This record gives sequence, structure tokens and C-alpha cells, in this order.
Amino acid sequence: MPYLAPTYLQSNTGKFSGSTINITYIETVTFNSYLVCIIILDTSNIPTCADNLNGSWGQLSTWVCGSNYCYIFGITNTNSGTPTVTISGVSADASMCILEYSNCQTIQPLVVSPAVNAQSNVLTTNGIYSNSSNPSNTNNNLIIGICCTNAGALTILTVGNTPFLFNKRCDLGGLPHPGLFIEDGVQQLGGSIQSFLSNSHIGSIEFYTGMVILGAMPITMSFGLPIFRPDIC
Repeated sequence: MPYLAPTYLQSNTGKFSGSTINITYIETVTFNSYLVCIIILDTSNIPTCADNLNGSWGQLSTWVCGSNYCYIFGITNTNSGTPTVTISGVSADASMCILEYSNCQTIQPLVVSPAVNAQSNVLTTNGIYSNSSNPSNTNNNLIIGICCTNAGALTILTVGNTPFLFNKRCDLGGLPHPGLFIEDGVQQLGGSIQSFLSNSHIGSIEFYTGMVILGAMPITMSFGLPIFRPDIC
């Protein structure tokens, strides 16, 4: 079955402190696009995510990243406008990114990789790998690579098999806010994939890397009614 390749449409990022966090999409969102929110907090309190157009978002995954916690939310957009995404129920320093993609599968849309790997007291630039995942469907899957740190150090994040072309969508760091780095790309080859974090920081720091996989949208064929041609009857 042929699949449409997922397409990045827009994103917005920010660093926040407080009990309610708001961030707005810059441009009008597209009907039936898939919206993703990735946030890392310095508290274990569980947040909720919602926007003013679609309501509550589903929590897709939670990663424990040392003293920080990464939450991933998603929803299929059903309205037109520029929604404001609100994270509530926590009081924390946070780094956050919202993204919009088209042509993403909305039935069982997300497969999250197994637990992320981590290293502390890193004194090398060798980097770390996440656990691997082998999606059953490898036609144009969207791979989102995520790195979380406790100090916001500069990083290079790559994901998957070559020839992959990945684009940086989020580059947030700087204490007291935890670091959040995101890249994405379309899987063009089948097989096992994993994210790799190249560490350029020397010193005591924790790094965590993992991935999110969004399925591509299958192309549906439609056939119209036959045209009656009396001149050829």
C-alpha cells in the first residue's frame, strides 16, 4: 500500500516557570493535521495538556529523565485557527515544544520507543544511543528524535538509518530550565532505528535520548461513477 509522506508544517518553542504554561501556534493549523506537544519538567507532578480549539490532548508517553520528566501529548486537529496549548497541574521550570504535521496516521498514530538510555558524569564525546525500534510499517514513517538534559548543554542529535535527512525543530537549554532538543525526519529505509546523541559537553551531566514514531497516512483510492456517452452507444 502506498503512503503519503508526513510533512512538517510548523512549531513553536519556549521556556517557562510557574503553575500554568501557555504557548500558541504561530500560524493557522490545518484541519486533520496531527499536533504534538513535548515538554520536560523539573517535577514529578503529572501535567494535563489541552488547547482552546480541540480540548484535552491524549498523553502518549512519559519518560523519567533523572531529576526531570518528559511528557509527550498528541491530538488530531479538528478545527481551524491558531490554538493556544496549555499545560496545567504543575509548578515547575519547563522547556516545551509544540509541532504540527500533516499526513500522519490517526488510528493508533504513535509508537514510542522503549525506555531511553542515559549517562551521567559524562566525560567523553562518544555519545549515547536510545533503545531501538523496528516499526512494522516502514513506508514514510515520521521519526521524532528527542534529547533531554539536566543542564541544557549543546548537542548534536541524529536518528535512524542513512540516508536520513533530519531537521532541528527545538534547541532549548540554559539553567534553571532543563534542556530539550528535537529533530525529525521521514524514514526512507526499513529496519531497526534508534536515536543517537553526540555529546559536546564535558563535565557532570545527564543525557537521555529516545524517539517517537508517527505512522504515515495511507493513500486511499476513490472511483467516480461511469460517464454515460450516448454518442458511442
